[in-house]
Amino acid sequence: MKRLLLAAIMLVVSAVIIVPVWWAMAVSSLPTLDSEFDLERFLRDRIEGERANWSAAGRRDKGAITFRSPELSRYPKDMVGLYISNSGCPTFFQTPHEKSLPWLWRLVRYQLFKSEGPQGNEDCEFQFARHLVWSIRIRGGLRETIAISRIRNLLPKGKLVAYDLATTEFDQGVIGLESAAETLYQRKLETLKLDELAELSLALPPSNAYDQLKLCANASELRQARDAALVEMSNQSLIPVDRAKQAQAQPLACMKI
Repeated sequence: MKRLLLAAIMLVVSAVIIVPVWWAMAVSSLPTLDSEFDLERFLRDRIEGERANWSAAGRRDKGAITFRSPELSRYPKDMVGLYISNSGCPTFFQTPHEKSLPWLWRLVRYQLFKSEGPQGNEDCEFQFARHLVWSIRIRGGLRETIAISRIRNLLPKGKLVAYDLATTEFDQGVIGLESAAETLYQRKLETLKLDELAELSLALPPSNAYDQLKLCANASELRQARDAALVEMSNQSLIPVDRAKQAQAQPLACMKI
């Protein structure tokens, strides 16, 4: 019994010493993420560099090299609705940030067991923040978990979604939804109709069908997925049923080009 007690005490003492050191080492190796400005600066440097390199290599780049500060108002409301619907969080903007203790437990679960915890709006909050952490090339280990928490605490929900849409990587030099729209359809994102936006939304997570859209491959599957996204949006009262049906009646945009 005494041995078990001694072992338990040693375990607690080790944890008290090791965990803070482990945490401090992870924090010290992170880039500065004290403000949105810090995050934007890291993203701008990386994205503009990749776009410039892609253009210099002689490839076509429909998107501008300049990385603009992401604002949710730049994206069509239908596109935002499609993204949060496809991500499984149609009421994302109707709920506050997850409370401190559940959020902390979500981070612990992810760090120890690679499980994010319960699904829902809070899970999407975690996923959007993790996408941004990956965009600044932090992946794996305690560094990733700390960075996810910092970015999530740094940005309001609208900014989380805006930054996610602006930094998603689709192809070499094609970064951000606006670049994807111009590359796939040779048109500005804001000019796309609902059926085209629903199709384009398949390029985003969780579908990640950019390559299929680029080649217009498996057209019947793409159309089924597009129509399913429209039905789900209408079921969630994000768009009227008649608008969804009108969009479903349209052929695939990639087949019109």
